[in-house]
Amino acid sequence: MRVAIIGAGVAGLSCARALSAGGATVTVFDKGRGPAGRISTRRAAVPFDHGAQYVTTRDEAFQAEVARLMLEDVVAEWSPRIVAIDRIGGAARPSSDLPRFVGVPGMNAIAQALAAPLDVQVDVTVTAVDRVADGWHLKAGGEDLPHRFDAVVLTAPPVQTATLLGAHPLAEKAAAARMAPCWAVMTSWADAVDVPYDAAFVNDGPLAWIARDGSKPGRPHPHTWVLHASPTWSTEHLEQTPDEVLRMLLDAFEALVRRPLPTLAFSTAHRWRYAYVTSGIEDPYLWDATDRIGAAGDWCRAPRVEGAWLSGRALAGAMLAS
Repeated sequence: MRVAIIGAGVAGLSCARALSAGGATVTVFDKGRGPAGRISTRRAAVPFDHGAQYVTTRDEAFQAEVARLMLEDVVAEWSPRIVAIDRIGGAARPSSDLPRFVGVPGMNAIAQALAAPLDVQVDVTVTAVDRVADGWHLKAGGEDLPHRFDAVVLTAPPVQTATLLGAHPLAEKAAAARMAPCWAVMTSWADAVDVPYDAAFVNDGPLAWIARDGSKPGRPHPHTWVLHASPTWSTEHLEQTPDEVLRMLLDAFEALVRRPLPTLAFSTAHRWRYAYVTSGIEDPYLWDATDRIGAAGDWCRAPRVEGAWLSGRALAGAMLAS
């Protein structure tokens, strides 16, 4: 079985590895410059984890996968001083001590490790998947890609997956999932931001999460912070320029920490158009065994990195069984 997988995020890579282990020939296509999806690391003046901030583990299979990556020095446990802030100007309270894991030296190291044994084609934006008599043909940039595939897996955000599915019955199921955007701000400071914590969940104002990225294992730049805006604020300011968003969120950061900030060495903003899963579907994956097309992602049942990994793996199991 020759399979095309659209998307080299965690779901696509997990699916690809399981299919390859089962004897399938797999090619993964991604529009980015490298595998990662939302576990990306931005290479700017200094590196930043500007997407998914960490990984948690609940499922035994995923726990074993994270343990394997830890043995390979790809993953390390992150033990931040983490708090919750319920209102701006209010006191911080302790947050959960749930174990958290990060890629080393950046979150994208996880994707790179998962992709290492696979055929991953980057800088390829698949714009159409067409069912023909001999299987599936893919288009990129308006032109046919050279290979025919027996099956196709889509792991893009649900609205993009539904677009690629077109008139296929699975499109309606994919379109039922909803995702919200997130504006992310990356900052580097000349000195430490003087707060008694490394990360905070924020339940008031424009920000939803702040983290001292430099507190994570393997990070050589200690005075870096990543700020994530809330889904509501990000939606309201979706089409504003990065410079406008940067100014507003830096002001929100200073108001939140309630003290003057040190000299800013570097800052930039990035818009994730599809970041937060606000309404997923109950199925762990989508699969049409007759047409041999399916979809997986964190928008299927469990909106976490772990959920994406499990979704891709479960879809691969269904494909191999059928």
